[in-house]
Amino acid sequence: MKRLLNWIKKYPLFLLAIICLLIGVWIIKSVLLQGRIIAIDTYFLQFLFSVRNSFIVQFFSILTFFGSVTAGLTIILLTTILFVWRKQHKTGLLFLFGFLCADGTAYLLKYFFQRARPDLIYRAVTETSFALPSGHATTSAFIFGLLGFLALLRFKTKRIHIIIIAMVLICILLIDFSRLYLGVHFFSDVLLGNTIGFFFLFVTISVYKWLLNEHRLKK
Repeated sequence: MKRLLNWIKKYPLFLLAIICLLIGVWIIKSVLLQGRIIAIDTYFLQFLFSVRNSFIVQFFSILTFFGSVTAGLTIILLTTILFVWRKQHKTGLLFLFGFLCADGTAYLLKYFFQRARPDLIYRAVTETSFALPSGHATTSAFIFGLLGFLALLRFKTKRIHIIIIAMVLICILLIDFSRLYLGVHFFSDVLLGNTIGFFFLFVTISVYKWLLNEHRLKK
């Protein structure tokens, strides 16, 4: 326990990872036990369906691609190649491994819980896989979070940091909202996807910083 507390004190993002894990467990428990979160799911689904607009549907149909596994894998592979080119092989492979763990976990949970997506009447686009968790929410949380972290390392001023964090959150929220607006996910699907993505992001960054402190990685 003392070692864990020391680790958390030295790497505070690890504490956020634990919080994400607890939130994720709570979401799964609430869905399985038909808790209050089901009412929230229904409210968001019906409200967004009632205000749906064809132009906005087209906009989010394009935007949602940037949270897909295809987009995420492309970005993380380019990032890995960049680090390998800079002779930082371990760093590139660490980030790639973190991404694969995040999306792999989301994929496995989908087929473990096999939660059906919202009824066809609510869906503005075609989706065939299961709903819980949202893979797009997982991918966007990890990928945009990682890109934001790398940007924070490059720029040192507080003002720029605030702008970067704001941009990361906006990108993630837009992808999340696109899944809800298009009627292909419940709110709890998206929330769980985010917690998975952030969990592996925070763990990956914590391990990265630990390896740097241990002089096992190049800056």
